[in-house]
Amino acid sequence: MNLSRKIAIHTVFFVGAGIASASTITNVNQATPNGWVIQNDNGKNGTGEFVAAGPGTPPNGSGSVEFDLTGTPDGWDIGTAQFSGTLISTITDLSETTYTTGAPEAPSIQFDITYAGAPAGYDGRLVDDNLYTGTIANGVWQTEDPMTGAVWFFTHTPQSATCSQANPCTLAQVVADFPSLEILGGTYLKAGSGWSAGSYNVNSFIISTSGGVNDEFVFGGSPVPEPATFALMGAALAAFAVALKRKQA
Repeated sequence: MNLSRKIAIHTVFFVGAGIASASTITNVNQATPNGWVIQNDNGKNGTGEFVAAGPGTPPNGSGSVEFDLTGTPDGWDIGTAQFSGTLISTITDLSETTYTTGAPEAPSIQFDITYAGAPAGYDGRLVDDNLYTGTIANGVWQTEDPMTGAVWFFTHTPQSATCSQANPCTLAQVVADFPSLEILGGTYLKAGSGWSAGSYNVNSFIISTSGGVNDEFVFGGSPVPEPATFALMGAALAAFAVALKRKQA
């Protein structure tokens, strides 16, 4: 555990419930994947790997996970099963920071889905296609917030009749039409399957739920403490100083 994480944890202990805690920051790399797996999504070509630095200057830490596609058939992702069973309706925050040389496409957030209370079974994927934001540019780090825009579609019927790739929905529409939708197995950050050849990177991914999940994952390099973490650190030191003076008095 690095020093910033230790300080953040002890900060919560000193300050208590008076100050809201920052998100849990988890570094994900080759040595410590922390439940994430890089995989060839469709068995074609290309590569996927953690890079220790870049491209450019990532907003968090120093590196990223990089997918290098050689042509339109290629598809790669990094995925985790740790959010399996989470109701889509409980998600309160989602974002990812990406870098691309294949604009207007950038790595997308995707969930394997099923329906809570229904017989277990795979019902395709719910996909955030940030192509529809119209803001993806080459050669810069960008943070996408898919909570509000009409960027979501389903890969399988009958859901795709409501939210298709040609007519995507907002996440609020998805939840209104399919309130029992839940993650079945995988949460993915994916590049490819019909995209241009190029390099596609993800530096960080954030997910929060009303059930208490408040996670940030930083790929390929050491995480940088967020401003909230620094605030907690300062409050902890102040509280510790007060406690020390009282003890000495």
